[in-house]
Amino acid sequence: MAQFRELDMPLTTLTSASDETRPGRGGPSTAPVRVVVFDDLECPFFCARLNQTLFPDLLNRYGNQVHFVYQDMPLDEHLRAVRAAVDTNCLAKYSAPAYWEAVDQIHKVSSDLGGPERILAKANEEIDAMVLGIANQRQLDVSAMDACVAKQDAGVIKQSQVEAETLGVVRTPTLFINGVKIEGAVPLPFLFQIIDDALRSQGIQFPVVAITK
Repeated sequence: MAQFRELDMPLTTLTSASDETRPGRGGPSTAPVRVVVFDDLECPFFCARLNQTLFPDLLNRYGNQVHFVYQDMPLDEHLRAVRAAVDTNCLAKYSAPAYWEAVDQIHKVSSDLGGPERILAKANEEIDAMVLGIANQRQLDVSAMDACVAKQDAGVIKQSQVEAETLGVVRTPTLFINGVKIEGAVPLPFLFQIIDDALRSQGIQFPVVAITK
């Protein structure tokens, strides 16, 4: 059963949670609705399910009216999440589509990383191979990617965690939709309602589009 907690937040919260350096998805950064998601790439249920819900269903419904941004919040108990966040951020330096491809792939296989024994070293190797494979397929600078992955600089991840703490984010997934903070897994109709209200408040007629399954 989905659980959620909706909190009213000042619109200034949206600005602080909307880092323009992050890879975006959907509409442009000037879109009337911005959805910022604090995500844990090892979160096997709620985060993975939310990621699959957001894309393509919300994009099909809203098109360029909604801009999506992911921020990293690897939880302490998820030992593979930091590696996944660092590696995907290496991709983000060179290609937003490559970043999102890696995010989608890792969410799909997060519960299988490391094999049945959940061996951390094996999981790290699998994450590295997945990310570097995407870099190679997309003809990115593989040498630079190799160096970035090998360095494992988690500075950007730590900055995101500090921002999450400042915003009162304590769990994943947590979403900010134009000043509305939503915690936990939420049903798709509920997300539609929040985004529809955000568009309506700006005098924008929200679309009524059949969802393709």
